[in-house]
Amino acid sequence: MQFTAVLLAAVATIAMAAPTADAAPEPNTRSGVTYACSDPNWGGQCSRQTVITGQCYDFPASISGKISSFRSDKHTMCNLYNLPSCYLYTTKAIVPLPVQQGDRMQIGWNGIVDLKKVEWADKTKSMMCFSSYGS
Repeated sequence: MQFTAVLLAAVATIAMAAPTADAAPEPNTRSGVTYACSDPNWGGQCSRQTVITGQCYDFPASISGKISSFRSDKHTMCNLYNLPSCYLYTTKAIVPLPVQQGDRMQIGWNGIVDLKKVEWADKTKSMMCFSSYGS
């Protein structure tokens, strides 16, 4: 009898902890690691950074605008931006609509050893990465 009471209490506790239909979903984020270098083939000054997917990161001033090779860990892809703060657009006071000022390049986890070959060397100033699990 005592065993039954303990078992019922345990089941009730688990049932109360189960998510309900009203519960907010957990954000689909994870951490990843990126590796960027100032020279092709992972040479020169390099920056290894742990990132949370979906968040923007500016590169340190020592390497910002000087990146010639880039990669991320497996199952992470990144957008590299040629403006700080992952900006693609800026608004000017005399122009009522956003004017495109920036650009981006998406790179998969295997990276690019020489960004000059894709006309992106020495442009990257910020990045935002995403999980590619399931793709």
